[in-house]
Amino acid sequence: MKHPVISWALTSTVLAAAHGAPLAATPVVTTTSGTTPFAVSGIDLLQTSLAGAPVVVGQFTGYGTGGEAVLRDGNAGGAQATDYTGTALVVSDSTVTYTLDLGVSPQGYNITAIETFGAWDDGRDQQQISISYATVADPEAFITLTAYGFDPIGDFSRVRVTPGSGDAFLMQNVYAIRFSFPNQENSASGYRELDVFGVSAVPEPQRWGLLAAGLGLIGLWARRGAAARRTT
Repeated sequence: MKHPVISWALTSTVLAAAHGAPLAATPVVTTTSGTTPFAVSGIDLLQTSLAGAPVVVGQFTGYGTGGEAVLRDGNAGGAQATDYTGTALVVSDSTVTYTLDLGVSPQGYNITAIETFGAWDDGRDQQQISISYATVADPEAFITLTAYGFDPIGDFSRVRVTPGSGDAFLMQNVYAIRFSFPNQENSASGYRELDVFGVSAVPEPQRWGLLAAGLGLIGLWARRGAAARRTT
């Protein structure tokens, strides 16, 4: 009767070793203002590694702007803040959730940096964003990474979130990332792009060793159980 309990506990340990712990660094948030658009990435994870269409709640199309899709198109948008090409006007309390492609990276993704870009003439140019994430180990539970508010001096803004000193990743084994937009300036603010950078998560050698050892022990218990049944 004890064998199933031991096997279950051991199996749980093996799964944890395979997926890795949902580790997160202490983020460093750096803000920059500008009078011209900032360069954006054309190859970040939101452009190359999504599992499907994002889940959008709220409104990203105020004043006829481009909607959520322009936030991940690799386009910095119009040269003037009053040129709303490539801009999404995001209404307060809207959210967008991006699920990453586990078919390519079954262990999820280790995130190295996140950048958000804003642009509007004065009155809707503040960035108010909360970033959360879910891991492969618990895809339904979203964990807050950071939240920030930034009122730029110029009409263009960039906020960069990076790991603290000594950390290689912001978070590890990520399954999904959610951007929330609470309390936008004058009920809606303009955004140009969301960039998420990272790499496929690969179990560390010691985790592979634990996985192999765990599977070996499970096999040993199974063989002992079978032998015991044959002798009774």
